[in-house]
Amino acid sequence: MSYRRTIRETVEVGINTLAELQGSLLTAIQVEFSTIPPYLCAQWSINSNNNGDPSDVNGMVQGVVVQEMLHFGLACNMYAATGGSLKGEIAAPDFVPVYPTDGLPGGVHPGLVVSLLPVGRQALRTFMSIEYPEVIPVVQQPDTPPPPAPPAPPTIGQFYEVIAVGFNTVFPDSPLPHDPSLNQVVTGVDSDQLFAVNTVADALNAIKEITDQGEGTSASPDEGTFDPSNLAHYYTFAEIYYGKTGSSGGKWLPVFGFGHHNADGLQLRAAAAGRPRSAHFHQRFRDVDDAVGRVLDERFQHRHSHRHDVQPADCRH
Repeated sequence: MSYRRTIRETVEVGINTLAELQGSLLTAIQVEFSTIPPYLCAQWSINSNNNGDPSDVNGMVQGVVVQEMLHFGLACNMYAATGGSLKGEIAAPDFVPVYPTDGLPGGVHPGLVVSLLPVGRQALRTFMSIEYPEVIPVVQQPDTPPPPAPPAPPTIGQFYEVIAVGFNTVFPDSPLPHDPSLNQVVTGVDSDQLFAVNTVADALNAIKEITDQGEGTSASPDEGTFDPSNLAHYYTFAEIYYGKTGSSGGKWLPVFGFGHHNADGLQLRAAAAGRPRSAHFHQRFRDVDDAVGRVLDERFQHRHSHRHDVQPADCRH
């Protein structure tokens, strides 16, 4: 895997070259992918049978997982839009962290221990730290249970802000190397759309979707214009953690079900009640990572081999 700066270094000195932009996007791809194993472990630990999950916490966590997959795809499309190749970048031995891990790839939140755990207050505090907003949470935090401490800066949102500036710096006249860009995936992801990045404006829209869905906006706990009916990831995890729902008035209010069936009252699957089989999960997830990498490599090779067989105008069809 190619060398990259930490996100702290990137935020401090900015992005001024194509190599720096591509390195930062590769880090973003790895960060997005690294959140999926701990979130999935929490979701899979919930026993939804026999009314063991009356508030559908399973569905809430699954919604976050699916959007993390979307963010992973958007980061991949942004990287491909700069002319980069993902060949050998994802199907790499060090792409998936070994859990428990100190922070996330790129030096995100150093000192934050991220483990593969059943859903519960410890896991949820970690998830809230990962998704912590760039600004102070817009919904006032209750005193109990104790709110998680803000993670060490910079936040993931601040990192993406620098990437957005980097796109404008590296491509000041807006055109990207290819329009339409090559080797991108376009598909529906649940109710969202994984779209192609063909312009700087597309890249900035992708970054806004990633940050709004993860942290909310500076004025609202929801996903902004992308889906104002859904809470951003930080506030979704906070609802489960506090057993309350966020109100438009900036306070947490009791909600039916959570008061008696919050994270501590959920029925867990038998295998999740004890120590998760982290080594087994890690190996299986690494197998998934390798499979994703091989698919992207094959896609690149296929598209690359046909570029010399057609006229440039035909690439648009």
